[in-house]
Amino acid sequence: MVLMKAAKGRKNGGNSAPQKRQPFPEVDQEKLDEVLHNYCRSMGIKEAFNLYQYKNLQAQQAESPNSIQKLTKLLDALLTVTSTAKVKYKYLRQPFTLLTQTWGSELLAAHWEAETSLLPGRAADAVGVLLKHWRRCASSDVAWGKLISKCESAPRFWRC
Repeated sequence: MVLMKAAKGRKNGGNSAPQKRQPFPEVDQEKLDEVLHNYCRSMGIKEAFNLYQYKNLQAQQAESPNSIQKLTKLLDALLTVTSTAKVKYKYLRQPFTLLTQTWGSELLAAHWEAETSLLPGRAADAVGVLLKHWRRCASSDVAWGKLISKCESAPRFWRC
């Protein structure tokens, strides 16, 4: 039984020249650990990882301009490690594990309801979404203009 019609004039259907997915570059893990440690120390344990709307946003959802604006210090810290804002999940999870070992699980438990062992992964996921949205907003002048226009107060952003 045939469920689909045969494609006429083509051997294989679909895109004949798909874009190749580029893997994320390697990141200096020690530098990332140090940067997030210093960020946490400068912001304080209670507010360091209050990611506002990014606690629950998914990558395919729309950006939260006001949350991005409130998280400029975190973005600035992360962009010192990688200017492309591309960090693999495994590199993001390790610093959160180290931070919870240093300052306790209340560092992340104040913002996410999950088992203690799952908190570093939840934080890494949320920061990964934040970075993806940052890349999306900084990719073009049009996207950047939309982000700026949706901010409540005067933006204090920078551009990669």
